[in-house]
Amino acid sequence: LNAEVLLAKRLKVNTSPTLFINNKIYSGEIKKDKIIRVICEYLPKSVSEQLSLCLNLPECFSDEDCALPEMIGKCLNPGTGESKCVYIKDTEVTLSILYSSTMINPDYYKVLDSIAPLFPNLKVIFTSIESDEGLKLKEKNKIKSIPVFIFDSTILRAQNYLSISSHLEKIENNYILNTSKYKNTELFFHETKINNQIDIFISPLAYQSYIVIDSIRKTLKLKGMYNLGIKYISQKDAKDNVFFRFGLTELEEAERQIAIQIYHPEKFFDYIKARSLNLNSSYWEDPITMLGLNPQEIKLQSKNETIISILKKNAEKTKNFRINSEVSVVINNQERIPLLNQNDLQILLKKLIKLFNAE
Repeated sequence: LNAEVLLAKRLKVNTSPTLFINNKIYSGEIKKDKIIRVICEYLPKSVSEQLSLCLNLPECFSDEDCALPEMIGKCLNPGTGESKCVYIKDTEVTLSILYSSTMINPDYYKVLDSIAPLFPNLKVIFTSIESDEGLKLKEKNKIKSIPVFIFDSTILRAQNYLSISSHLEKIENNYILNTSKYKNTELFFHETKINNQIDIFISPLAYQSYIVIDSIRKTLKLKGMYNLGIKYISQKDAKDNVFFRFGLTELEEAERQIAIQIYHPEKFFDYIKARSLNLNSSYWEDPITMLGLNPQEIKLQSKNETIISILKKNAEKTKNFRINSEVSVVINNQERIPLLNQNDLQILLKKLIKLFNAE
């Protein structure tokens, strides 16, 4: 078992199931027909031509099986003996990506990899916001964060325009892509840069929150030149009241955690670690008592205006940084990095080590 764990780490396997075909990770759909097609394509032609399994495969199972350069492929009668690929030549679409070389975690590929298949004749132009052209684009298109994906009017003639049109905002003759659904890293200009500041935006009832906090603290424990802040992913209603996605239980847990941060800061990380071991329990008093604190005192301390004010500021930060994942990290009060899985966390930890070693 230990050997298998080491092998999984070496091959960077972090999801289950993970398939390897011909010693390469298979990233397609886990469907019988799809996998058979890939296996047949890998086999030598002299072998596949002798196998009825390969000979009787339909021409296509979906539009994804129909791919030619600069063409839109459609699969007619998918998955049947009458299936057929038909192709339509697509217009050239110009996409400008405005980026910054100062970003710690530039992951614009998340967005590009998602939209590129829609436009097979896509011309991509990368422009640094630090350049003269980048500054002009920023002013012209009223850019507030980057990366920004800017289509020109050629997008209107693309075959798949309608599949993306609801996510586009027209500014003069350009069309700006709303990237919120891709949950990619963004660098915001409306906040003042605070060097060496790391803020972790969490849900107080999400176990992943504590994994991230613990991992970052352990990674940077020898790097003294940084400030770590814990922010709570919250919102404000029309009456300026703070609320959480999972209701009162989540709100009260956040209030208790802030109270411990303020009145017993030396106990804070011990408390959240103890609480994380049984987040589903309503007996929040147990970990507090275990740390030698008085639950009733913490309860009273958690219900004051200072804590409500902190949560309102957290709600404003949540909105300003467009926090849209269960856990996000904001570096230097400007760069928001969503952490969607363990791989995202490992990438971030490596970037933080590099960042603080450089400084």
